[in-house]
Amino acid sequence: MIAKAIVRQPNKLYKTPLIIPVCLPAIEEVERFAKQLHAQGIEKTGEFAGWPYHYIPQSALPPVESALTFTPAVFMLGAAPIWAVSIDWENGDDQEPSVTVLDNGIVKEQL
Repeated sequence: MIAKAIVRQPNKLYKTPLIIPVCLPAIEEVERFAKQLHAQGIEKTGEFAGWPYHYIPQSALPPVESALTFTPAVFMLGAAPIWAVSIDWENGDDQEPSVTVLDNGIVKEQL
């Protein structure tokens, strides 16, 4: 999907925001790709649909200052603050992950 993204907010020098078109993958494609990486269980960094990603598998070690008993697997795609997706296996590797889309930098009307 082609959308408009705000890459620079107005400031003293620039009175109007800088808005450019960007191509966003369908969330179903992102989830399918993340689940493929998750099935491999290997930490990996790369590019998907033109956006940087990073996958970190579950760890038996709990996060610092957390009530969790393990560190969940996580997949991150995008470039915040423009657009990003986080997929977290917070309930364990064998449960469905939670999906969070951060799209505050996207103008809601698509091109």
